[in-house]
Amino acid sequence: MTDLTKDAYVVVINSDMMGDGEREIGEKLMTSFTYALSEQDQFPTHVLFYNSGVHVSAGESKAREDLVKLQEAGVKIQSCGTCLDYYGYDKANLPVGEATNMYEIVRIMRSASRVVKP
Repeated sequence: MTDLTKDAYVVVINSDMMGDGEREIGEKLMTSFTYALSEQDQFPTHVLFYNSGVHVSAGESKAREDLVKLQEAGVKIQSCGTCLDYYGYDKANLPVGEATNMYEIVRIMRSASRVVKP
């Protein structure tokens, strides 16, 4: 269990696209968001994925390279295990990050000073 510092922030991604418009632009925006996140001078402590957001972390996403970069910089990439199961992903063989549960997702979100949602 990681204790978060006062300035820690967490990013939560609950969809495989950003915004409520057309899928094509929403997916492009999500890819742009993860790229921009990986280029910041301060990284989040965690990027949490749930619901269809697990497609970004576990699927054939264009964001994978940026998520790997964040993970290599020490950011914890965690995806909801129930969501991974629902969408048929193999929790033991994720391309980036690890599976977690809703108790941990809630604990991390509660502990962060800021929660950012694209």
